[in-house]
Amino acid sequence: MADTKGKARQRPARVPDPTRTRPVPGASRNGATPQDDAAPVDIFDVWSRTGSKYRIRSIILLLVNLLLFAGLGCFAFWLRTGTALAPATGDYWATFAEIFNPSRETEVTLGSLATFPISVEEVPMQIVILGLLLAALVSIPILVSILYRFPACLPFLGVVAFLAMMPWLAITLTGSCVLASVRPFRFQFRFASALLGLLLVMVYFYGASRSVATPVDPLGSPADRIKFIAPWILAAVASCALTGFVLMIAHMVNHRPGAIAPLLALMFAIPVALFEFRVGRDELHYRLLEHAYGPGAACFADQDVTDEFERAVRADWLSRPDPKPPRQVVEDQIDLAWRVHLATGPHNIEIADDRTAAAQRADWFLGHYPDSRYAVNALYVKGMALDLRVDETAFRYDRMLRFFGKHGAAFPSESSRRCWMMVVTNGPGSPMAAVAMLRLATLDARAGEIAQATAWLNRLIDDFDRNHATLQRETPNNILTRKPVAATLAVPLNETLLEAHHLLLLLRNNRDPLYGFHPVMEMLRLYPKTPHYCENLRGLLDRYPTAQIADNIELEIALATPDIQEKIALLEACVERYPQGDALPEILYRLGDALCEADRPVEARQYYERVLHDYPDSIWRHQAEGRLRVLVLPPASATASDGT
Repeated sequence: MADTKGKARQRPARVPDPTRTRPVPGASRNGATPQDDAAPVDIFDVWSRTGSKYRIRSIILLLVNLLLFAGLGCFAFWLRTGTALAPATGDYWATFAEIFNPSRETEVTLGSLATFPISVEEVPMQIVILGLLLAALVSIPILVSILYRFPACLPFLGVVAFLAMMPWLAITLTGSCVLASVRPFRFQFRFASALLGLLLVMVYFYGASRSVATPVDPLGSPADRIKFIAPWILAAVASCALTGFVLMIAHMVNHRPGAIAPLLALMFAIPVALFEFRVGRDELHYRLLEHAYGPGAACFADQDVTDEFERAVRADWLSRPDPKPPRQVVEDQIDLAWRVHLATGPHNIEIADDRTAAAQRADWFLGHYPDSRYAVNALYVKGMALDLRVDETAFRYDRMLRFFGKHGAAFPSESSRRCWMMVVTNGPGSPMAAVAMLRLATLDARAGEIAQATAWLNRLIDDFDRNHATLQRETPNNILTRKPVAATLAVPLNETLLEAHHLLLLLRNNRDPLYGFHPVMEMLRLYPKTPHYCENLRGLLDRYPTAQIADNIELEIALATPDIQEKIALLEACVERYPQGDALPEILYRLGDALCEADRPVEARQYYERVLHDYPDSIWRHQAEGRLRVLVLPPASATASDGT
């Protein structure tokens, strides 16, 4: 026993083998072999570990990353369209192909992201949301290519291209991933590889920021100009920070899988939370409503139908049996048919469909977001759509399909009355309420409710005539404050006030002792944009030959005359015939405008000055002053005038 103990004490110490690695503590308890748990000699990505448990974890976490990233791509597409899943749209492939059309700007390009549908100028919080969103869309595929190798990033690039609908960004990111992860471009220092890949994206961001520079007002404030480039700057900085942070974590855990998922979840949650709580889904859906059916909507834009008319004339003429009638006869028949069928023909059917769609879209918005700050705006868009009418005069003489009522004066429809009442009730003090009260006054005056119409007009003038300059000067308190809700509607407040004063004077000064308000009511019921407007006005004069409103009727006849020389002659006749009429200040002002149009500025100046001197309290005084400020006189005439 003693000898045994002595031999044990004399056994030489065991020299450790430098080629062996120390097993990970607890390896024997979870069933892994020491070879699996030992750290490989050269670990540069998650696949460097050959153990089955690491491979399974890597695949599972890669799928989790892909699902989170797919959600981020859907959110990016939803921010532009209001639709979460891009392939579910009916014209998906046509829209996708349109992105590559170099001759046409589309709404799905990255350059328009800062302006459509939610502009960073109107909602500055979009700067933060878009910056973080773009940072995640850019940095995650690059990180996956570095940590999981290049083939693993292909599904992520597919998300950017086909779910986020940003194929140009996906193409750029493909090059970035190659630079960041494929030999001979990659560096041993992985962050340097990531920066090399991000450099290509920065060039793309620069081009995108330049593409949105056109809508920026060069005379606007520096803060507004900075807003359009701020998302790209934030995206670039956040991409570098996110990439560096993830690579640092991956290095700290020795490239075990799981470094990307927590940061990706955070980058997904932050933009979504900011949009939900600081912007709101109602903002997106209202902007889409305004874009589709607002005052500047494409469906209500002017259309030149000359070519379509010529094709219709040619087709009809060729279909006639021989001997064919003269082409001019066919053209006159088609012209008459088109004008008659403006109420029932294909153009009006399309217009009616757009008008119905606008009302339904506005009702949907109000049903889903009744407490939205844009509820009054949606009512305004609906009312404007219901009141739009085709300008038949422009259709007849210029072959233009033009809408009357988009801005300023309008011919309101009785179907829009309830909508305008809701605008006044829910948005008192807003510019939209001014338009609503004018249209309600017009509807009441046409219906013979003169007292109610006068009450609307007095309320409009009292509420807005003194405060409209203050309303127009409303500006946000700081760079992150939203602009007023009516900022993008281009509400014509000045024109509305002028029309309100004009209608109020018409009602006050033309109560006929013999006919009462019947001539006024009938004149207001006549649609001013029909080719028969002058004939209808002359028929009104024939029915009421001694009516007190005769000067106003003849003024309307003159203004509706297309020939400028004939218009001047009719206006001069009105000046001679009604020297004491209540419409004389407007007649003088309109005569000055007609003379300016006829390139007779010296005579026009005389009439403008007459309005200023003879009628200083007239509503047309300010209009005449504005014309005089911009009136350009010939040098000789100006010198002679100064000499006198």
